This record gives sequence, structure tokens and C-alpha cells, in this order.
Amino acid sequence: MISEDLDLRDALGQNKPILCVRFDGVIHEYNAHWRLMSTVILGAPIDGAFNFLGNAHDHFCVCVVGERNTDPMSRRSMFRWFKTHGWPVEDKRPSFLLFPRRQPECFISIDDRCLRFEGSWPSIVELTKFQAWQKQSDGKHS
Repeated sequence: MISEDLDLRDALGQNKPILCVRFDGVIHEYNAHWRLMSTVILGAPIDGAFNFLGNAHDHFCVCVVGERNTDPMSRRSMFRWFKTHGWPVEDKRPSFLLFPRRQPECFISIDDRCLRFEGSWPSIVELTKFQAWQKQSDGKHS
């Protein structure tokens, strides 16, 4: 469902908390050049993403979010990307995923480019040294 509703739970008649999952870099391999053509999506799914989203839907209203969401054609391209890459997971169809125009208020979000705030502010040095998981050289992710 391509949805621009602000209260997505009411729109779906769901009483589930909202989970926002970033598309680029979390669900889909990040391609720094996507901004040139936001409707062309070349990367593959991140390993395990489809199974995770299928399981998450049982407990959350799942919203796929990111910079692409502001453009209706890009949202449709993301929806098609799921089908192109082998969705559905078991019996679930991509129609249970929401692609809102803006990131809604959510219970929790999953993003590759954020820090968890725990009551104290990070130093500017910490921020400038931040690396997304794909760029880390510690061997945990390749």
C-alpha cells in the first residue's frame, strides 16, 4: 500500500505500534548515486531483510522510510523493487508494507545512520568519526 496518511494505524485499522525501517542501507544495499535517479533501484536486499520484515508485521505496523519517500514515483519504485527481488515472504505480500510520504511518529525505528540517544550528548569528534555499518573496518560487517 502506498500511503500518505498521517495516522497509519487508523488507516489500516491496526492497533499495533509503528516500526519504521529505512530502505537504503537497511533493507536495500546502499547506493550513493541513487539521488540522481531515485526511481532506479539497483542494489540487492540486505541478507535477512525480507524475513525480518515478514516477522515484524505480526507485531508492528511496518513503514518503509527514507529520502525517496517524498516522491510518489520513488515510493512506487520501492514497492516494485520488493516484488522484483523475490517478495513475498511465505504468504505475505508487499501490500502490508507502508511507504508513507514522511516518517510517522513511531514506537521504534531501524536506521543505519543514527546514534541512540541515552541522555548525554555525543562529542563532535564522535559524530565526525561515525561510520554506517557498511563502512566499518572492524570485520563485523562486510
